[in-house]
Order: sequence, then structure tokens, then C-alpha cells
Amino acid sequence: MSDYSIAKIYEFYEANVRNAVSSVQAANDSIPMEFLIEIYAAFDDMKSFYIDGQEEAEVAKEVLSHLKRATLDCYKTHLVLFNKEVQKLENNYELTLLDNGNYYPKFLAKKHEIHKFASEAREGKPRITTEQEFELWKNIFNRIDDFRQKMISEYENKIQWTRKESRVKKIKSDIKNILIGFISGILSGVCIMLFAL
Repeated sequence: MSDYSIAKIYEFYEANVRNAVSSVQAANDSIPMEFLIEIYAAFDDMKSFYIDGQEEAEVAKEVLSHLKRATLDCYKTHLVLFNKEVQKLENNYELTLLDNGNYYPKFLAKKHEIHKFASEAREGKPRITTEQEFELWKNIFNRIDDFRQKMISEYENKIQWTRKESRVKKIKSDIKNILIGFISGILSGVCIMLFAL
């Protein structure tokens, strides 16, 4: 069988496309427009084999190229969503409280590792092939999935426990403490004056 065939297209779809797009859709409740454009282009090209009688290998090569670009778009969107998710966790939860302070250093190390690979993937683009770029981003995608399972899903209940007070609640608490201090000061002054009489 040729390296490029209709069967290879479906193998690639099963192995890569389906998981990439479903992960993004689950995290964002939408599909990136760039992904949809590449899928439309892939189906337009596939039509050439079934309707126009074009060579299977030639058509499959073009379709696979569109599917790789579509999957790359999902991988890159996945990184953007991951960054937002991590930022939200760091802003709203006191992660240093988990596992006696051992959780957050691991969290940071894994986050920085993902960012290091993403930075390398972005910097390497002019010097690498599309296949190499695809593998780099697939690695990042897999690391993000691993991070979500090991650093978020497994700690979900514990993370909820560390939720930081909302700013409004903190401001109300601060105002309450100031008022209590002010009233206590006045009452102390009145008591001192009464005892002095």
C-alpha cells in the first residue's frame, strides 16, 4: 500500500484528528474556525478522487496535508486554553497549600516544561519540516493532557478546598475589622473616662 491512500487518511484521522478536536471542543465548547476551513479543504480535495478520477496517492497527500494543518490548529488552540486554565487556577486558588506545599513546585515545573517545548516549537518553524513541527506540537498536546490528568483532575477536590477568598469578601472582611477596631477604640475611651470619674 502506498504511503498516501484513502485508508491512510482515515488512520490519521483516528490516531490524531479526532482526539485533538474533541479535546479543544470539550475545553472551549467550540471548534477553531481554522480547523473547519482545513476540513472543508480536505473534503474538497477528496472529492477529486471519487468524482474527478484523480490519482489516489496524489489526492491522499493533499488531504493529509490539510488534516495535519487542522490538527496543528487544534494543538495550538489547546495550548492557549491550557494557559488560560492554569492562570485561572493560580489566580483563584492557594495551590501552595496542597500536599504540605509539595504540589505547587511540581505544578510549576510541569507548566514551565510545556512552555519550554512550546517556545522551541515556535522558534524552530523556519528550520523544520511540517512533519517535525507536527510531532513537536503533538508532544505538547500530550504533555498538556498528562498535566490535566495528573495535576488537575487527580487534585480536583483538594484544589476546590484551597479556593481564595473573593476580593469582595476580602474587602468586606477588611471593612468589618476596621469598624470593629474603631468601635473598640471608642468604647475603650469611654470606659477609661467612666472609670476616671
